[in-house]
Amino acid sequence: MPDTKYPLIRYQTLNKCFRNKYKRYYIEDLIDACSEAIKNYCGKGIACSRRTILNDIEFMESSAGWHIDLKRIKDGKRVYYRYRNTDFTINQTLLTESEYDKLNEVVVMLEKFRGMPCFGWIDELLFKLQSGLKRSSEIIMDFEQAPSLKGTQHIDRLFNSILYKQTLDITYRTYNNKEHVWTIHPYLIKQYNTRWFLFGKNASKNGGISNLPLDRIENIEESSVPYEEDDGSLLEMLDNIIGVTIERDAQIEEVKLKFSEQRFPYVQTKHLHKSQRTIDELERIIQIDVMPNKELEALILHYGNDVEVLSPESLRSRIKEKIQDMIKKY
Repeated sequence: MPDTKYPLIRYQTLNKCFRNKYKRYYIEDLIDACSEAIKNYCGKGIACSRRTILNDIEFMESSAGWHIDLKRIKDGKRVYYRYRNTDFTINQTLLTESEYDKLNEVVVMLEKFRGMPCFGWIDELLFKLQSGLKRSSEIIMDFEQAPSLKGTQHIDRLFNSILYKQTLDITYRTYNNKEHVWTIHPYLIKQYNTRWFLFGKNASKNGGISNLPLDRIENIEESSVPYEEDDGSLLEMLDNIIGVTIERDAQIEEVKLKFSEQRFPYVQTKHLHKSQRTIDELERIIQIDVMPNKELEALILHYGNDVEVLSPESLRSRIKEKIQDMIKKY
């Protein structure tokens, strides 16, 4: 690739960095991003100099470039760069008739998913695109989650923080009304039982994995703590539980459940967990390999007298105690 193409790659890379409102790009980060982009596009390890990037920024701000409105935001003795309006892009062009028609089709398609608990950017995108375009209010999918449920306003911010690997300082209020500010390395947003949860490494609590219901989050700020990626253990743990609660020191156990004749066909078609298998068709016994937690107990109690816990004995005893406590109330 001719050297004349390198500036184009740098301009597009800088444009992407300046538009990112979820990550701080200092001059060193811009240099690394541009050098990496050239390597990815050209297969050459060409390091960009500080002077080159500063000249590129000067050109992009000039009338010969795109007249970009760039902020230089002080962070102690350092400065990071961001567009004043992060919706701006140097790639703004008018649509052709064909592109306009395709855009209309996309908007109509997105409108059909109005009932889903979508990210904020989807609603914002529709708002910007809908003017003058054909609209459809027909709902073809309806989700149990209400889009207005408390906490969903954080999804867009958390989603992008995970995507761009941004550590966060999260103000969290517990159920006993105690407020904490935790430094979280966000890894995953998960929905369970009509609620949204954030999973991440909690640097404020010995670096363990924390599970934060979004409706308990009061504020989110960028953190200066370098981001630490998940080592893969989180998804492995979530694969081995029902729900979202990861009990400390929990181990995978063989949970054997015996169902009533009426309920057994239902459980066979709607599995309790992906590990589920039938180990005795005649006796209607299934087995799941999971780490027992409170969601598993709640699920078992949900089936009432249609299920009996055969093993492990520790789970059988806890269910028995809960049933006895229930009887005392009646």
